[in-house]
Amino acid sequence: MKPGAHPPLGDRVLAAYFRRNWRGFWRLMSFREKKSLRARSLYGSFFELHPQEYIDAIVLREGYYEAEVIEALRPYLRTEAVFWDVGANIGLHTVTAARLAPQAQIVAFEPSPATFARLAGHVRLNGCAADLQPIALGDRDGSATLYINTGGNAGMSSIMHPETGPGTSVRLARADTLVSAGTVPAPTVMKLDVEGAEEGVLRGFGELLERPSLQAVVFETTAELLADPKLGAFAAGLPYARSTFFVDESKDRQALIDAYDAVVLNGADPVGELDFAVQTVQEMLDEYWASQP
Repeated sequence: MKPGAHPPLGDRVLAAYFRRNWRGFWRLMSFREKKSLRARSLYGSFFELHPQEYIDAIVLREGYYEAEVIEALRPYLRTEAVFWDVGANIGLHTVTAARLAPQAQIVAFEPSPATFARLAGHVRLNGCAADLQPIALGDRDGSATLYINTGGNAGMSSIMHPETGPGTSVRLARADTLVSAGTVPAPTVMKLDVEGAEEGVLRGFGELLERPSLQAVVFETTAELLADPKLGAFAAGLPYARSTFFVDESKDRQALIDAYDAVVLNGADPVGELDFAVQTVQEMLDEYWASQP
């Protein structure tokens, strides 16, 4: 861990205010020039977190976001491992993997310029080694438009959903192109979270998916992907930790974000907002299953 990475006293006090949901937190934050809080995660790494951001707020409150992902990856993060974090966001899994397996090779892909800057900052803050690639993976080489979410959850930025927000051009590359060019080593373990673009990313791996050295992939799948002759067979051959069925993962997540914002920003009743989010998701499930033969 780099000297000076530990959170200063003021950040620790404000983080405690935030976790306890004490009144006055946002007013105190308004007096600060620095709008982030440095905090330590459950796994011992440090991050500069923005309380108004969805994922950052969860890390501040709970110490991590989607710990089940890193726990599913953990058995495969051996000394000789090559871990690809595809859709690395601010580097939560990237930095944690580097801490848990300091001898492993870590490669992180994050195409959003602003989010990539935060990813790089967190790698520097923690003094860990990682190969950072400002690239979106896909099924072709070239460029793509990345639509940036500006509504409090940068992790929902996507090349698939123009309605997400304003667009910016980013480099797009196939995984097998990068490996064959020697840009990055082939992965042995991978986390893939790219907001609906998973199928294109996997197609861009080509024969890399058939290598026995690729031992584990954690990703969000769909019924269409599972029905694909090649990708479905690949997914079926992976070890499963747990699975959750989504009709539309982005809409599911947005329902929870809306509930969270209503409670934190508007003081709404948490029980009522959660019930409404559950009802929204259930309606999507009911509509989907009613349409099936």
